[in-house]
Amino acid sequence: MSAVGVCLNALLVGLLVAALALGWRLDRRLRALRAAHQSFLEAVRELDRASARVRAELAELRTAAVAASDLLERRIQRAETLTVGPAPLPAPHAPDRRSPPLGRTQRIERLLALARRPAILDEAPEAEGDEELFVTPPVRASA
Repeated sequence: MSAVGVCLNALLVGLLVAALALGWRLDRRLRALRAAHQSFLEAVRELDRASARVRAELAELRTAAVAASDLLERRIQRAETLTVGPAPLPAPHAPDRRSPPLGRTQRIERLLALARRPAILDEAPEAEGDEELFVTPPVRASA
């Protein structure tokens, strides 16, 4: 064999070893890229599942907001009907000549009885499924 043939064979072996080393490095990088691609796909799938859950919960939140709005509207309407004005007091009647006039204590007791009577609540329409909104506070007699 001639020296030129040996040199060319050595050069060819060197080039093949370099190509083999580059192929090995490229294979490692491609495996890393495939692993990254798989983890990216899994992250995208998880993001898609999370966005579906968020959409479902937003729909529930909208439903709850509409229900709360309706309930609040009913409560506001009921409060408006309850606060339109106090129940009219009965017109004072002319004293009967056969009965003696009422004393101060009896008049105060009669007014307190009228004030304690929940006339406004009796006249207000009841809302379906709505709990009692207002409780008539006890009236204290001043001395």
